[in-house]
Amino acid sequence: MEDTYQLSNMKTLEEAVKQVSQYLGLQACERSDKVAEGKSAHTLFLAGVFRGGHEVLVRAKLALS
Repeated sequence: MEDTYQLSNMKTLEEAVKQVSQYLGLQACERSDKVAEGKSAHTLFLAGVFRGGHEVLVRAKLALS
């Protein structure tokens, strides 16, 4: 599945990573929850068990505009 969302109430990539992870209830993979300083784009990898007992892998591409 693929979709695009606008997260207009988040001011930093770090905040977006934290909020997306918490909302989905998944854990970051390969230390992708660490955003390099000064970056305007980041890829977050998440894994876990989603609603209904479905095992999922997520690749979230985040960007500040």
